[in-house]
This record gives sequence, C-alpha cells and structure tokens, in this order.
Amino acid sequence: LFSGGGVVPPLWGCGVQLRTFNGGDAAMMDRICDDLRSKQIPCDMLGLEPKWQSHAYPCSFSWAPERFPDPAAFIAGLKGKGFKLNLWEHSYIDPTAPFFKEIQPFAGSVLAMGGLVLDPMQPEGVRIYQGYHEKEFIARGISGFKVDECDRATIKTAQGWSFPNLTQFPSGIDGAQMGQTYGYLLQKTCWLLSGNSINARSA
Repeated sequence: LFSGGGVVPPLWGCGVQLRTFNGGDAAMMDRICDDLRSKQIPCDMLGLEPKWQSHAYPCSFSWAPERFPDPAAFIAGLKGKGFKLNLWEHSYIDPTAPFFKEIQPFAGSVLAMGGLVLDPMQPEGVRIYQGYHEKEFIARGISGFKVDECDRATIKTAQGWSFPNLTQFPSGIDGAQMGQTYGYLLQKTCWLLSGNSINARSA
C-alpha cells in the first residue's frame, strides 16, 4: 500500500473453487452444484478440467459435444445457481481448433504435445487467440481460465510436454528464453481479455 497498492481481484476469484472430475459431463456438474447449494457449502467458482474440450491435450478450444451438448444452457444454469465458471486449458493448439490455420504463422517452430505453441510476443497471434476467447467464451459467460503447462520443463523432459530450447519463435525469441517468461506472457494474454474482468490462474 505504501508504494501505491495493487489491482484488487474480484472477490469471487479469492473464494472457494471446486475443480471437478476430468471425465465429468454437464449433468454431473449440475448435480454437484445442486449438492453444494443444498448443503450450504460455500463455493464461488466451478472449474472444468481439460476434457470439457473435444480434444486435450493439445487443446481444441471447442466444447466436447458428448459431454456438453448445450454449453449455453450449461453456463446459464451455473450462473443461476451463483457459480462462476473457469475453464482449464493451455496454449498448445490442436489441428482441430477453429483458429489453427489462422494462428499457424504466429507459433513456434516445434510442436508441443502435437500442437502449435503460440508466440505471445506476436501481437497478431495474440489478437487471434484473444479474439476467439472473447467471442466463444467471455461473451458467453465464462469467468476465468486455468492456464496450464506454462512452467518450464528441464532440457531432458521438455520434449514430452513442453517445447525444447532449440524452438524458434516468430518474434525472434528461442525456446530457452521463451521458457523463462512463458507463464507470465500467457497470464498477461488472458488478463487483458475483457478489460481485466476475468480471473486467470496458471500452473
């Protein structure tokens, strides 16, 4: 406070969060939420693990139709029960993602988990990534994202779930440099969605 204070996060972002079973579907989530409310257990935010998507990992950024056939109704139902919804994802983009081809020129030279790695230092790539999130998620009631797989792996293990040091990014940064700041850059990318109105967490 003596140095000017900081940004105050939304109170629900500081509250109780429940992260649900990865293979769960809309019906299961509804039952869980009803149970929490009926037992008066406080919970502000419901988090969906990666399989809310049709493919993960890498990410398709599209709802899995067999588990969430009507995302709009699902989101509205949770909102009516007083829950914010948080989606688990990362920035490795699966070929089935709707914006895959559009963002291809703004990705690293090496795939991670079989997906494109967004270069968060390329404004046009960030614009595409953010624009999709704004339209498909924020505008439809999603309150936050859990940004996964943005911590740095060791050289020996990076190839399995991250990008190696030899990766070249369109911005001119190599994999070793990008690995040091990737988590921060992805959080910044998400934080700037909707004028800082969402809650972003990373691991």
